[in-house]
Amino acid sequence: VHSVSLWPLARQYPRVIRLPEVTANRAWFTPEGENFVIGSEDGTVKVWPLEGDADEDPRVLYSAAGGWEAPLSGAVAPDGSFAAIGTYGGTVQVLPLDGSPARELAGPADLVRCIAVDPHSRFVAVGLGGSIRPTTPLRVWDIESDEVRVLDPGDDFGIFTCHFTETGDLLVDNGPFVRRWSLEGEEPRLIDQVDVSGPERLTFTLHGSRENGREILVRRQGRLLMIDMESGTTRELSSHGHLVYNAMLDPTGTTVISADRKGVIRVGPVNGEEPHLLLGHDSKPSGIDLSPDGRWIASCSGSDEIRLWPMPDLDRPPLHTLPREELIAKLEALTNFRVVRDSESTTGWELEVGPFPGWETVPTW
Repeated sequence: VHSVSLWPLARQYPRVIRLPEVTANRAWFTPEGENFVIGSEDGTVKVWPLEGDADEDPRVLYSAAGGWEAPLSGAVAPDGSFAAIGTYGGTVQVLPLDGSPARELAGPADLVRCIAVDPHSRFVAVGLGGSIRPTTPLRVWDIESDEVRVLDPGDDFGIFTCHFTETGDLLVDNGPFVRRWSLEGEEPRLIDQVDVSGPERLTFTLHGSRENGREILVRRQGRLLMIDMESGTTRELSSHGHLVYNAMLDPTGTTVISADRKGVIRVGPVNGEEPHLLLGHDSKPSGIDLSPDGRWIASCSGSDEIRLWPMPDLDRPPLHTLPREELIAKLEALTNFRVVRDSESTTGWELEVGPFPGWETVPTW
């Protein structure tokens, strides 16, 4: 089923919005939370409304001319004015969400591994992860002045992820290092770096930061780590397992959301307590995002569906940790009914009974 499922906290049934027969790689909420920006394997980037008429069509922001121009990475500006996407061929497109003409940012042709937009929606950071120009892997465009800054630490390491802190510093994974750059002044300055590869020099991926970049969330060999940039101390979030494929921190820096290679999404406190489990994907989610109001978690499986999950109440214990009687009562309150958009219905919706696969292994207590 190609669909987006919305699971409202205040309603009895979820809401499902059908999508066309395309594979969605990534989906980002717009800042007001009323739309999705979706990048698909067919080379398009579209804005999908989460509210409105049942037959309302999405708006196409970008359509690739060929495979090399298909979107590989992207981000939505915090002020909601544009989305920026990077392609396999090395171009960066700035796509105004109001439908204005797109704008291409010129640069060296190389895989655009990551894109980040600063908190003021002025700077677009682009990380190049290929090998064509290994000594200049990071560029920052000033959208207002068209100025381009090159952040070159002087080594040959490519970049896979980049992330702006609350104050506008840029965190970048650069070979064995996470480096922190300041963009204030005429020239960018490298102000901090920490080797997070460990004694075995393992590869890693940066997934976010908290406390204005003092602590960073890193994935290394399928495990999640919180690393203090000042002291270099590391603590593992073992409750998220050892198959983590994707992860993020919520804006408050108090909640970790992860997705593993089996499709399980975990949501729990940053201190590593037992997370809530969100089950339903059959394959590893290629992208996750959190709505601006913190109520919804979106996940793409990289195959045929996008799902929206209600943010679990972290003040309550996870479902799988409940005593038997409490667990049974909770399960009885759940439903496989959902409301699906139907343009031929007088109400614009229809009630649908979803599948129930049953227990793979019957639990015993």
